[in-house]
Amino acid sequence: MILDAREYWYDTGINVSDLSSLRLSASGLITWNPGQNNAIAPPEGVKDRPRDFRGTGFPDYNERCGALLMKIGNTIYTAGSNMSIDLSGVNGDETVKLMVNDSD
Repeated sequence: MILDAREYWYDTGINVSDLSSLRLSASGLITWNPGQNNAIAPPEGVKDRPRDFRGTGFPDYNERCGALLMKIGNTIYTAGSNMSIDLSGVNGDETVKLMVNDSD
């Protein structure tokens, strides 16, 4: 799938209720802050954050800007380019949502 970096919690339609684990692989680049500094970010995000992101609308202000995030229910995970997760503790009928860690 192709994820638009401007998408706010893109619902993949993947339901985790019947899964015991999930593996995610991502590749590509996003342009962070286009028209200003045009920083390029891989799925792991930009290493050097220009400032503290608290109160700025970032879904995870502790994580790198531009990082790929995954959300299941109300829990946010840092996905980056490659992650595996045990879903045995996930309850309910939840879907996997993806978002680039950004405030726009």
